[in-house]
Amino acid sequence: MNTRYSLHCRICDTFTKSKTQQICVKCSSPLQIQYTEQRKDSIKTSQRGIWATDAPMPITNPGNIVTLGEGNTPIISLDKFAAKMGLSKVYGKLESQNPTSSFKDRGATVLVSFIKELGINEIVEDSSGNAGAALAAYAARARIRTHIFAPSSTPQQKIQQIKIFGAIIHLDTNDREATTIAAQGFAQKNGLFYASHNLSPFYLEGTKSFAYEIVQQIPEMDLPHHIIFPVGNGSLFLGAWKGFRELQIEGKIKEIPYLHCVQAELVSPIVSTFENRNVPKHDIHKPKTVASGIAINKAPRAQEVVDVLTNNQGSAVSVTEQEIMGTQNELAKNEGLFMEPTSAVAFAGLKNLVQRNLIGANERVLIPVTGSGLKDTSAIATSDRG
Repeated sequence: MNTRYSLHCRICDTFTKSKTQQICVKCSSPLQIQYTEQRKDSIKTSQRGIWATDAPMPITNPGNIVTLGEGNTPIISLDKFAAKMGLSKVYGKLESQNPTSSFKDRGATVLVSFIKELGINEIVEDSSGNAGAALAAYAARARIRTHIFAPSSTPQQKIQQIKIFGAIIHLDTNDREATTIAAQGFAQKNGLFYASHNLSPFYLEGTKSFAYEIVQQIPEMDLPHHIIFPVGNGSLFLGAWKGFRELQIEGKIKEIPYLHCVQAELVSPIVSTFENRNVPKHDIHKPKTVASGIAINKAPRAQEVVDVLTNNQGSAVSVTEQEIMGTQNELAKNEGLFMEPTSAVAFAGLKNLVQRNLIGANERVLIPVTGSGLKDTSAIATSDRG
């Protein structure tokens, strides 16, 4: 086992020796990486983006890094949107400018680098689109054969993107959860590595770079008070929390911003759990929302998301389909930002948080544009109100 890190279960405090283990052998909870050496021993490279930060990473040999230049995404002020919300400052971090046009590239670069380091040459993943496209791209660069399982309801733009990278795509006519089960079964039957972005602790090591970049790009005195995320499985939300905690422990920042979770009202199990409500039946049986990227009923790390919300004193809110599409349209017309409906969920949630007095007029807010609007154009006709 690499002496730089270990795989740790935050639920039952069990350490796992196998590098390829993704869930705890005792309680079946997803694992996290815990570093066992000082930051000065972190991998150093001449790469840009996430590999140029001083974040500890679980890769031993820089020659195994598989990168497409991900990270280092710009932060811009959204002054018109801020004014409409009655706020002094709203930032947008343009994750849509990553190589495959979503934040998923952050996780994919670390996960695929780890897979390459192990010498694995064929993998299986399941995805609603963006994670599959990211993994397919990085695996293509690493010459790793890839099977992507996706629901047949996945936007065609994302399916075509997965295909162009040479991945073998398996479409499932059932819901998102059934797609996961099919992928796991295929991997087990064929003796292949299940490279799950939902379970892999290595994926979170990539998404934590989001927090490191914010601290590098914005002076501490101007750091956002609040960051709002669209959340399905929570990989960016949880990665950001991990990154901010590492930075706080290292003394690089004093305070961690409040992290908020936003889901579509039609599929909002984390919001329901956070508010101690039963999950509505339509969440389980008919998860139809334009925000397909977060239409997840059974996220493996859902309890982790709720625990972070509690520890961080953040909030979880939901938004309607009309609010999602209206916000997507508004930001395109007024700020020049064309984002997919899943990204618009977080921006729509800002209004809800302001109305609940959870965000004050003089507090700074940052929201990631998690994916390009070109990746999912399904809601454009409906949201176009002139």
